[in-house]
Amino acid sequence: MGSNGCGKTTLLDALINHKHILNGEIKYVRNVNVGYIKQHQIDLNPDRTIFEEMQFNFPSLGEKTIYNYLGRFNFDYEDSSKKIAILSGGEKTRIVLAKIMLENYDVLVLDEPTNHLDMVTRQALILALQAYQGSIIFVSHDRYFVDELATHLIYVDHQTPYFIKGNFLDFKEQESKLLTISDELVEEKKIEKKVINKKPSLKLEEQIKKLEEEIKKVKEEQFLEENYMDYQKMQSLDKKLKELETNLAKLEEEYLQE
Repeated sequence: MGSNGCGKTTLLDALINHKHILNGEIKYVRNVNVGYIKQHQIDLNPDRTIFEEMQFNFPSLGEKTIYNYLGRFNFDYEDSSKKIAILSGGEKTRIVLAKIMLENYDVLVLDEPTNHLDMVTRQALILALQAYQGSIIFVSHDRYFVDELATHLIYVDHQTPYFIKGNFLDFKEQESKLLTISDELVEEKKIEKKVINKKPSLKLEEQIKKLEEEIKKVKEEQFLEENYMDYQKMQSLDKKLKELETNLAKLEEEYLQE
């Protein structure tokens, strides 16, 4: 985790040997099969349907198995016949995720995997990753996603990485101590002088907490029968949820940059 431009994606690129590292070395204890989803990078054939894409990549699977598997990623029988060229970014991401989960990778490397995903698909992805038996390395600004999956966390602040065991909640409990910047480090890195024992903005924290509560409330409303049976109501709730999550992402980015 860390603010935009601090090198999170660059680190992922280095880990999978896509970029030459300037210092140090990366060692693998054995040959590992790595699956990588890069932000904004979709490896799909636009001329195929969703079903054809899966059948082409996994010819040994029967039709019924493919349809059932696609259902786990919120694609029904009718959706499976859609051309990939007309799909949204979120739908394409779901197909890539479905393919990766079938590849039997030892390690999954994910760059902002919940970008463009709706609530239902995000939860399906979390459940799928929680059941995954291999290792997962991911970059994400999605605090809920991090809390549900992370067991170890690297936070980058002013080109300095901080490592902790735990998820985002654990990081928040240790944040003030972790982000204490000594005068020597300020001098060495030639950054503007900062207050020792940096403390987060209480106003921002209150705004973030309020938005998180509103998001939780909207999500609860989406699961009420009188709402999910009403298409227009669900459309309205989806729109409201996206607006709240967009505002939350902006506040979190501002918070991380303080």
